[in-house]
Amino acid sequence: MPMAPLPVPDLDESLARFADTVSAIATPQEYDAAKAAISRFRVGRAEELQRTLELVAEREYDAGGSWLSREWSRGYLGTRGPLTLASNVGFELNLPDEAAGTGAERVAARIHRIAAVHITEARGETEQEIDGRGTAMSMAQWPSFNGGVRHPQPEVDTIIPCELDAAEREIGVLRAGRLFTLRVSDREGRPLGTRSLATGIARIVELADGATGMSTLGFVDPSYLGSDLADVLGTMLEDAHNALVYRRLSELLFTVTLTDEFADDAEELRAVLVDPVRAWVNRPFSYQLSPNDGRVFMHAEHSVFDGGTLAEAVRRMQQVEPDLGDDLAPPEPMELTWRLDAVQRGTLREGLAVYRYRAAELRVEIVRVPRVPDDRLPFRMSADAQLQVMLNVAQQLTFGRVRSAYESVDMRAFQAGRTDCLRPVTPEATAFARRLIAGDAGPDDFVAALNAHREWVKACKTGRGFDRHFTGLAMIARHLGITEPFFDCDALTAVRTDLLSTTSLGTPDYVIRFTFPPTVPHGFGVAYTQYPDGFEFCVSYNAGRTEQPERFLANLPKAARLVNGFITGLPSPPS
Repeated sequence: MPMAPLPVPDLDESLARFADTVSAIATPQEYDAAKAAISRFRVGRAEELQRTLELVAEREYDAGGSWLSREWSRGYLGTRGPLTLASNVGFELNLPDEAAGTGAERVAARIHRIAAVHITEARGETEQEIDGRGTAMSMAQWPSFNGGVRHPQPEVDTIIPCELDAAEREIGVLRAGRLFTLRVSDREGRPLGTRSLATGIARIVELADGATGMSTLGFVDPSYLGSDLADVLGTMLEDAHNALVYRRLSELLFTVTLTDEFADDAEELRAVLVDPVRAWVNRPFSYQLSPNDGRVFMHAEHSVFDGGTLAEAVRRMQQVEPDLGDDLAPPEPMELTWRLDAVQRGTLREGLAVYRYRAAELRVEIVRVPRVPDDRLPFRMSADAQLQVMLNVAQQLTFGRVRSAYESVDMRAFQAGRTDCLRPVTPEATAFARRLIAGDAGPDDFVAALNAHREWVKACKTGRGFDRHFTGLAMIARHLGITEPFFDCDALTAVRTDLLSTTSLGTPDYVIRFTFPPTVPHGFGVAYTQYPDGFEFCVSYNAGRTEQPERFLANLPKAARLVNGFITGLPSPPS
């Protein structure tokens, strides 16, 4: 289905929007320096870079992508170090729970739902996604549901896609650090019934739990090293056995980790994201199930898909009716193992010791705050805008000032679109927060903050965010061999150093909650979910490096009370 090209924003509009964003977080002296940097850039090479980017945009659209596609991939695949501490995501999904029957049957019903959607993609029959307004959404992220793996390389990783069809496909089942294959489709590419899947699951549990003398190094543990795995993986794959195992690993539709018990919501999300034994973290989809618990978690490698696509996939999983199928047992599960020499094993253990030390810093906390129900609002206002105002107030309460924040906006309405960057710390929101705390905020201050957020949403939804634009211009400068100081100026660095990295998938209808690491060591990762009477914040931070995390978390409810009290105190819709 033809889709609109991702537009190249107007140069002067992007520069003006950038200057406005800087003014919200900068001192007067810093703002003057930013305006000078903008002026020098504008009279210098900016026009040349803009014209070239527009030509590249036309060429990339004709090739089926966008002007951002290559640079987006380069940014993700160039991430160095452990992915779990940089860009991967842990999700809790909203899937029906068939609790009747044995634990294996409960797990099998969940796997059947999940596999049906993945197998549909493997058959090439995934239906076009249409949003609530009838707009076709980009399907460029859906091939990741057919498998594949992000392959660690010394400088920039690569994606090894899976090109198998739907016939006789396998998933991987992780249990007690061991990985077994399990057939999930028949020769015609149809999902196996839950009877067959339950038989296979029960057999895998029997094999894994009956093992003795297990190695302290689990099958998936090496993947937690991220790009640091590149060198040792290269030597591992020189062994023909390991090369075959790695190919089979890349061809799995997805993996499922079987655990007996889940922790509480926040701790389980943290464990799903960073604890070894849970997933081969370079694979797109790693689900985590328990025969004794109705919750479903997932570890995601973020370079190949975004949350909006996942939410649609979960919606489709919800519609699958688990099929008992026939009584034929699937093939005997096969365990996949690595053949490692003493040097490789020692290198991996040393790397994992360092990784565990770093991962131990990550904390995940869930904070729930009230909101004014929609039917009690004095006028229509975006729940997202309310929430971002609360975050701005919480910054002011905690630090006495605000710093930059990032908010993700879905851009899949454009060809090969992914997300754009909304800057919710606006001058209007900052001014309202200060006045609210001081007790002298007026209705016009609040409306100005809401309008500023609404204007940003419109800009991003029409492809006019400056962050991605500047990324494209910097890409052109790099390819042309042009050294442009603007892209390294203090103002742009400050705007892109996100104290808060925020994102939401709306209500808990499909994704209940999720977490991801902060984008800067001293910052916060904030995922939020909307409920009719409240908001839930799922906040990650690094203990010992993040500034005043306990105070910030405590100020979220206080900020909510201030904003809610102001809203309910409005006598009538302001003009």
